[in-house]
Amino acid sequence: MVFPGSSGYSACFSPDGKYLILGGGGHLEVREVGTTNSPYLVPNYKAGDMLVAISPDGFTLASVAGDATITLWEVGTWRRLAALRGSTGKIWNLVFSPDSRTLASSDHTNVRLWDIAKRAERAVFQPGIKDVIAGLFFTPDGRTLITSGVLADDGVFLDATTGEVQKSFSGSSLALSPDARYLAVERSGLGLLDLKTMELKWLVNAHRARIWSAQFSPDGKTLATASWDGTAKLWNVASGQEMFAHPAPGVVWRAVFSPDGKWWSIGSGSQRQGEVALFHGATMAEVEAADSPAIDVQPVSQSATEGRNVAFRVLTTGTPPLFYQWRNDAGNLPGQTNATLLLTSVTAADTGHYSVLVTNAVGSATSSGAQLNIVSVREVTIAEINFQNRQPAWSNAYTYCESPVLLPTSITEMQGAGMGGATALVMRADGSGFTNNMVQDNSGFGVALGALAGRTNGINTTNLSLYKLYATIKTAGLIGKSGLGRIQWEFMARQTNRSVLGLYVPATFTANYQVYSFFLSDAIVAEYGGGSWSKFTEEFDQIDSLQFRVVADQWLSQYGADAANAFYISNVKFVRLVPTTPAPPSGVANNPGILTH
Repeated sequence: MVFPGSSGYSACFSPDGKYLILGGGGHLEVREVGTTNSPYLVPNYKAGDMLVAISPDGFTLASVAGDATITLWEVGTWRRLAALRGSTGKIWNLVFSPDSRTLASSDHTNVRLWDIAKRAERAVFQPGIKDVIAGLFFTPDGRTLITSGVLADDGVFLDATTGEVQKSFSGSSLALSPDARYLAVERSGLGLLDLKTMELKWLVNAHRARIWSAQFSPDGKTLATASWDGTAKLWNVASGQEMFAHPAPGVVWRAVFSPDGKWWSIGSGSQRQGEVALFHGATMAEVEAADSPAIDVQPVSQSATEGRNVAFRVLTTGTPPLFYQWRNDAGNLPGQTNATLLLTSVTAADTGHYSVLVTNAVGSATSSGAQLNIVSVREVTIAEINFQNRQPAWSNAYTYCESPVLLPTSITEMQGAGMGGATALVMRADGSGFTNNMVQDNSGFGVALGALAGRTNGINTTNLSLYKLYATIKTAGLIGKSGLGRIQWEFMARQTNRSVLGLYVPATFTANYQVYSFFLSDAIVAEYGGGSWSKFTEEFDQIDSLQFRVVADQWLSQYGADAANAFYISNVKFVRLVPTTPAPPSGVANNPGILTH
């Protein structure tokens, strides 16, 4: 079942599996698992609260507000019990000890322990991590805390009583297995660290962008990951094999299991508004009793415009291991042996029927056929900057940091810097004004430019798959490190100085030249700023400009104060995809009118 409009930025199940608690979107939402009943919104909840955690005994819920205040609630009555204050910065993690007596929280540099009975701070540890403190976990005996930085290679085990560092490890910690044998880490991919040998059991290239969170299933045999690339995935802990992938509408923040393992919740979208998908799975006993494979959810027919990514998926039961082979009209598809079939950048040649054969040691099952229709399209440019015959209407370079300091920047056009020797916009930043002060670690730099566009007349924008954004970017000085950054697009009504829609896209700069292309309906984009999707569809005829920003994050901590960095931007454009077929398949609109330049 799917709950549109719910924010899954943070989520947890109650220990009895009865409730799913969702944090974000300016409210605390409690849903009764397995029903479609309307959610209960906890009263007096502070807008901007995001993180939630529930005690193992099921009595206490903790949430954290944007002002770093932790609130304790009574589960069931949802009565506010106490407010815990003392943190000095944004809180990134909340976790209860196994005995429910202690709550641990982490911010940029500290791990704090809170006494639940006394409702007061018990201790403050400084583990010496150089970055925002990432995943925070108690071992099952409650004696040890495991944590690490988001990017820095400095994970540590802390004595939960004294805060002393017991040992260290490499990688960003994501999840601890129920038996504390394995730690899921991000280390140039998704890895499984064996805590007995301190060696990786396996390492896989799991997602196209950073993994935001992860969780082991209660039996420790499955690992769920949530990523900025817009997907949640299930992994076989024994082998590291991908078992299932769910593309979601937005950045995936959380993928969590219920205590009995029967439910799997996926929260995605923006921090303010998104979607929560709730999957019901079979227990291991039910799976083993099923014997021969059975397909519970069949692949669904769909239509897509050229260039889109298309996914067909099935949900199955049967005695493991299960083996998959996807087929189309031409026969078996080489290498397509997962529960999800992903077709990238589809063309007319991909049109056809698709099905999957599922087998195990005792039998097989074949899914029903799903039809894929591909709609041929041509691009009509709405707004463009190419630095040869269309200059930006405006441009600037800028910097940001926690404690701003003067940072000289420059933005110029340079012949030969773009793709194929084209003219490009070059932004450079001089970090000599920075000091090596930890408070500056999140400092970044960026460039903004804009293009004007004409107005429209009553355009139907219900089909966002017909709109696409392009940017061609070269980076210098960012390769070989984390390369983390953001690409932001903003549709403006400049006459009234309003943002109609802002899109925030996480990006990793890993190549000298990268062409970024985004359909407006792609799951990877998320809203930011003052605009919204509803404004975009309702006020599309008032859009008269497009603003583009590209930002490098955590510049100082990653590259040093004396690093010379630059972005080369050779092309930015916003296009409409016009179907060229006389009668597009159902659900694909053919809108002849659009912004004119």
